[in-house]
Amino acid sequence: MKWKQDFQVQRNSNDDAYRFDVWSTSLRKYGIHNLNPYSDLTNQERKTFFDESAKQLQQLKNKLNSTAQQAWKDFPSDMVAMALRNGRDWRREGKTTRAKNQGQQPYCGTFSRVGAAESTFAIGGGYKNQNKQRNPVTDFSVEEIVDCTGWNKDQDDIFFNKGFMSWNAYPFDTSNHQPDDTQPCRYNPSWKIPGSTMGSFVHQTCGSDKKACEDQMATWIYYNGPMQGGITAEVFYNADSSHFVNAAGCAVNHFDHGIIYAGFGTDPVKGDYWLIKNSWGSTWQDEGFIKVARGVNCGQLAGSAMAYMVGDSQDYFPGPSSFLGTGICSLRSQIVASATSLEQARAYAQQVSWCKIFFYSDYSSTWGVYCSQDVNCQRDGNTNWRAYRVN
Repeated sequence: MKWKQDFQVQRNSNDDAYRFDVWSTSLRKYGIHNLNPYSDLTNQERKTFFDESAKQLQQLKNKLNSTAQQAWKDFPSDMVAMALRNGRDWRREGKTTRAKNQGQQPYCGTFSRVGAAESTFAIGGGYKNQNKQRNPVTDFSVEEIVDCTGWNKDQDDIFFNKGFMSWNAYPFDTSNHQPDDTQPCRYNPSWKIPGSTMGSFVHQTCGSDKKACEDQMATWIYYNGPMQGGITAEVFYNADSSHFVNAAGCAVNHFDHGIIYAGFGTDPVKGDYWLIKNSWGSTWQDEGFIKVARGVNCGQLAGSAMAYMVGDSQDYFPGPSSFLGTGICSLRSQIVASATSLEQARAYAQQVSWCKIFFYSDYSSTWGVYCSQDVNCQRDGNTNWRAYRVN
C-alpha cells in the first residue's frame, strides 16, 4: 500500500485486514489530505499513543529550575505591532530543516526540541546580534538524544554540554521497537557539529489573556526564530485540502503533541495562522508543514512555547539598545550631522523628546543620525542603515 510506503508504517501482517478497515474509515471521515502515520489506529489507540507522547511535554513544562533557563521578557507594543504586521516564514528563509518522521515512537517532544535547536543553530544569534554565526542548515541527530539521555527524561546534557552529531552520522532507528528499548549510546565527541551546543533556553510565561500570549510568541518568532511547543494532535485531523485548520477545527483540548512553530502570518481569506512544522514525515500535509488558526488558543497551544539561544542571551530580548533591523524610513529628520559610534548616536537620540526610533550607519560617521516618531514606519531595507528603538 502506497500510504505505508509514504509514511514508513510497519505493522504486524496478521493484522492487515483489520487495519485496512480502520484506515478506510479514517479515509472516509477525514479525507485523503489528512492521512498520517496513525490513520490505521482506532480513536482509542490514537489517544493512548498521544497520551504517551504527552509525558515528555509535561516533563519540559515542569523543568523550571534548570541553570540554562533564562527569564521570559515581554516585547513592547511597538515591536509586537511590527511583527504582527509583517509575519514571518522561516521555512521560506531557509532556516528550518526538512520535516522528519517519528514513525510509531512517541518521540514528538524530542523531535520538536531538536528541530527548534536546528533553527537556532542556523540563525546563529538573537536579533540584536549584528555578527551572527550564520551556520549552515544542518540536520541534528534525534537518535543521539533518545539513546544517550532517554526520550522522556532530562535532555539538557546533550543540548547544553555535549552538542549534536548529525542525523546521517547517528541515524534514527526506524525499526518497530518499544519506546524505551533503545540502542546503546554511540555519541562520539569527535563527530560533534561545531557550534551545536545551545547556550540557554527560555520558556514563555503567559497570563490569562491567551491572545496577548500568542502575540508575544509571534513577536519572538519574528525577531529571533522558530520555537518549540505543544498542541492537541487531533487538531490536525481537521485540516482542509489546502493544509489549513480554521478556528472551528481548533476546539480540541488535550495537549499531547510536540511541534515547531516555524512562522506565522495572515491569509487574506482564512485569517491569522501559525505555520507549524510537524514530525510525521515530509509526505504529510504541505511537505510536513501545516497552518492552524492563530489567536484562538488552537488546541491549547498558548503558553507552551520555548526557544533555545546561542551566544549572548540578552541579544534575544528587548531592551534599551533594541536593534529593529536594517533600512531607513522616509518620514525622518536629521538630528545631528555626525556621530562616531552607536552609543553617541543613541545619546543624541535620547535628547530629542519626540524621537522613538533612530537610524545610524556604521558605513560613515558623516551620515549623521536621523529620527522618526513612528516606530512602525516602513523602512526601505538599505543595509547601510540600521534602525534602533531609543528606549
